[in-house]
Amino acid sequence: MHKFYLEYGKSIIHFESINFQMCNIIRKICTNDCMFKIEDKRIDILLEGLTASPLISKFKSILKTTNIYDNPEVSKLIEIFRKQFIKAIEIRNELAHGTFFAGDALGNVNNFELRKPKLTNNGYTQNVVTYSIASLQELNDNIMNLDKFIGNLQIYLSKNAPDDFRLKIFEEMRKNFDNIKIELKEINKSIEILIKIHIYDCSNYHCSCNSAFCNYSTI
Repeated sequence: MHKFYLEYGKSIIHFESINFQMCNIIRKICTNDCMFKIEDKRIDILLEGLTASPLISKFKSILKTTNIYDNPEVSKLIEIFRKQFIKAIEIRNELAHGTFFAGDALGNVNNFELRKPKLTNNGYTQNVVTYSIASLQELNDNIMNLDKFIGNLQIYLSKNAPDDFRLKIFEEMRKNFDNIKIELKEINKSIEILIKIHIYDCSNYHCSCNSAFCNYSTI
């Protein structure tokens, strides 16, 4: 479970770092780069408590008030960031509001189960999905690139940055999105098959797998 905790922690840290840096950029633009004055404190109050979805919407709207979107290459990168971060928000919400189980129905400790039961018109749905820790790690690598991009964008927007330095930062921003794809891949196996195999293996009533599927777990 150590690897899972490590990767899960990384996902939270980088996600919140992106939110923090978006707030910083909004504050810089709204104060004309004169932060930490009374106007900035008021803006900070307005930003406080905003979740990621409304924040990314306001972030785009604030950037639209500047001339940054006049540069088609930079605006294209910002749009890639925005669309990829919206995907990250959806995945983050799934991870944050689900219940985790170590391993999968076959006892593979390199995987984990995410359980998020739902009440539907047809009644109760178990809604258990299996992911690999490797897929979570890959997701984190891509979220880290979003984090690096927004940090580089802060530098790029600085009024004091020389043109040659800004060009180098732009190249870094562009590299952040090489082959980026925000997703958390599900294990490509039938859940029904996993359940049947697992119940067969655990039917001796001495199972300690702690799987969400297992009716025989003693934990």
